[in-house]
Amino acid sequence: MAQTDIHAMPADLSFFLGRSEASAIFLLPELALNTAQFAKSLAMLGSSEDNTALSRALSQLAEVEEKIEQLHQEQANNDFFLLAELLSDYIRLLAIVRAAFDQRMKTWQRWQDAQATLQKKREAEARLLWANKPDKLQQAKDEIIEVRSPPQHSKGVLLASGRC
Repeated sequence: MAQTDIHAMPADLSFFLGRSEASAIFLLPELALNTAQFAKSLAMLGSSEDNTALSRALSQLAEVEEKIEQLHQEQANNDFFLLAELLSDYIRLLAIVRAAFDQRMKTWQRWQDAQATLQKKREAEARLLWANKPDKLQQAKDEIIEVRSPPQHSKGVLLASGRC
């Protein structure tokens, strides 16, 4: 996965949210509202009906529709909070992955820089050896030993994390 992919994920997630959130979160409340209106219409129809059996049946159906409306509303609230929690967890995980990836890139860059520095020190040591300057040669060897430790440590960190 490329670095740009990791940085683009939250934007992609926002785009996904814009489309699916509208359909998933707003349809159930709309259904609940329409069910409530239907229940009110049934109740008014039942109260104006002359036939008592039909009036009673319409009133009972209106009560059932009111209960269904309450269930739709509860389900809409539950779905909203569940989706919001899942998305916040996902966004937090993306932030953690991005931070880990950025740290890994910094470590890789430090390792590459240390490798380049070590190579320069070795070349300087070789030039001093060829120039036959033993007084500066020991100092160059000490510098190589000093510079050699960080690349090995960084390489160990990267190998442990699976980079190399």
